[in-house]
Amino acid sequence: MWSHRQVAEKQLYGRKGLPLSEREMTGLRDLGTVLKRARLGLGWSQRGLERRSGVDQTTISRLENGRLVNFSLQRLASLIQALRGRFDINDFD
Repeated sequence: MWSHRQVAEKQLYGRKGLPLSEREMTGLRDLGTVLKRARLGLGWSQRGLERRSGVDQTTISRLENGRLVNFSLQRLASLIQALRGRFDINDFD
């Protein structure tokens, strides 16, 4: 299991094999945080969101923890739809 520090220090790479910038890494973490808040706000587990969205629980976990780089907009749309549109990027402080 990765500690929060190890996750923060682990370099992630994009599609062309180039390391992500700090801004991109921060964006991924923020996206994951917002998704997790929305899921928890509905009282759902990751498995519950998996059942409702069709997106694998492992993918949801990686996304929520800022460790998923390559995922499709279709998957993101499935998650947002399952979360009943309760995905607000303005939620993140």
